[in-house]
Amino acid sequence: MKQLDIDRIEGVLGAKRIARVNVSGGYFGALQLVADIERIRYLEKLAQMQTPKELDTEDSDVCDDYCQVGDYAKTLLNNPNDERSAERLSQLVEKLKI
Repeated sequence: MKQLDIDRIEGVLGAKRIARVNVSGGYFGALQLVADIERIRYLEKLAQMQTPKELDTEDSDVCDDYCQVGDYAKTLLNNPNDERSAERLSQLVEKLKI
């Protein structure tokens, strides 16, 4: 069986490796891969998110929540099995309606 050149694929797509994903074969394996990639992309966006400028700076609780969203997203990118961070991130996303 022929081996894939992952480095070449990465270069052609302009992508970078940030997480490891285990995939099974077939249709459902492909669906799981797509779901995992979408989750990683979503976490990357949350990790880079900044507090909106239109928020009143005196509302420090909301500003703190936005900072925590980025921190929890970065934690999950580094350790996808951290259930505490996943639960807290989910609560903050729901609270802030992101």
